[in-house]
Amino acid sequence: MDIIRFLHCADLHLGAEFSSLGGLGPSRREELFMTFEKILSLCREKQPDFLLIAGDLFDTDAPEPSLVRRVKEGLAAIPETEVVIAPGNHDYLSSRSPYLSQWSANVHIFSRGVYCFPFPQKGTSVYGAGFTASYEPAPLLQKLPSEKEGRIRLGVLHGDFAGAGAYNPLSEGDLRASGLQYVALGHVHQPSPTPQKAGKTLYAYSGSPEGCGFDELGPRGIYEGSISAAGEVIASFHPICKRMYLAPSVDISGLSDPAVMEQTVAHRLEQEYGEGWKENFYKIYLRGSCSLSPDGFHALSTRLSEKLYFCKLRDETAPEEDWEALSQETSLKGMFVKEMLRRMNAARTKEELERDRQALRFGIKALQGEVEADEN
Repeated sequence: MDIIRFLHCADLHLGAEFSSLGGLGPSRREELFMTFEKILSLCREKQPDFLLIAGDLFDTDAPEPSLVRRVKEGLAAIPETEVVIAPGNHDYLSSRSPYLSQWSANVHIFSRGVYCFPFPQKGTSVYGAGFTASYEPAPLLQKLPSEKEGRIRLGVLHGDFAGAGAYNPLSEGDLRASGLQYVALGHVHQPSPTPQKAGKTLYAYSGSPEGCGFDELGPRGIYEGSISAAGEVIASFHPICKRMYLAPSVDISGLSDPAVMEQTVAHRLEQEYGEGWKENFYKIYLRGSCSLSPDGFHALSTRLSEKLYFCKLRDETAPEEDWEALSQETSLKGMFVKEMLRRMNAARTKEELERDRQALRFGIKALQGEVEADEN
C-alpha cells in the first residue's frame, strides 16, 4: 500500500462509576460509551486501516458482560478497520478478562511480551504488549526483530514515559531503538499537544477522549495519522469530547448583586468557551475584591447551577477596601484613591463607573506592586 491511515485512542475507561458525580454518574458513564461510538463513527466515515487502542478501554479487568457485549458489537461493525488493543493497568489480562473471550476477526489483542501482528495486505506490522497485572514495573518494550524493507512498523503500548515506575516505564532510548515509525501510547490522560520524536520514531499520548475529573482539564480527543510507504508520518490531535472539565477564574470585584455576578460569570464563560459553553463541568474560582456574604455565595451557586450542566464554586475573593478611609491618607495612594472616588461620583453612565472602578482597583495593585501581566 502507498499509505496507511490510523486512529489512535486510549484511556476511555468504559464502565467507570463516577461516584463523585452523584446522580449524574450513570449519565456520564453512558456519555463515555457515546464517545466510544463517536470513534466508531469516525472509523466508518474515514475508513482508517487501523484503530489503535493503547490500553484502559475498560475501567476494570472484569467489566459488566452487557458492556463487553456492546463494545464487541461496536468493533465488529467496522470490519474494514483492523482494531489493535494493548491492555492497560486498569483492564489488564487477568483470568477473568473479557480479552480472553472470542472477538470479531478484525480485533487483535496483545498479551504478555512484545508480539507482532502482521498485516501483509497492508504492508504493515503492529507491535505491542499488554499488561497482565495492574502493575508492570519492568519495561515491556524489548528489542524488536528486523522487518522486510518497506514494511511499515507501528507500536501500541500502555506505559509511563517517566523512566522508572510501576506502569511499564518507557524511555526515549527504548523508543529510538525500536525502529517503529509511530508508537500509539496510553496511560497518561493528558494528550500530547503534538507528537514527539525519539530518533526516527514518532510517538504521542492521545490522552483520555473524555475527561474523568478536574485533574483532566480542557479538550479531550484522539490522534489521527497516516504513514506513507516512504516512511513519512503525519499525526495530529483532534478533540471529540462531549464535555470538558474546566477551572476558570472570574473577577467579580465591586459586585454585590448575585444576579449581576451571574451575568458576569456567564459572559466570561461564553466568551471563553463559545458554543456549547453551558454543557461543561466547571469549577469556578471567584476572585477579586467584593463583599460576598454566605447568602450571596449560595444565591450565585444556585443561579449558576440552573444555567450550567455542572458547577462548583470556590470563593477566593477578598473584602473590598475601605476607599473612604484610604482617601484620607496623606500618601500617594491616598491622593490616587481620592481622585478616583471623585471621578466615580461624577460618572454619568454605568460603563464609566465600571471603568473608573477597575482603574481604581488596578491602580491600587500597581502601587502595591501586584499587577499581573494579563491585567495591563
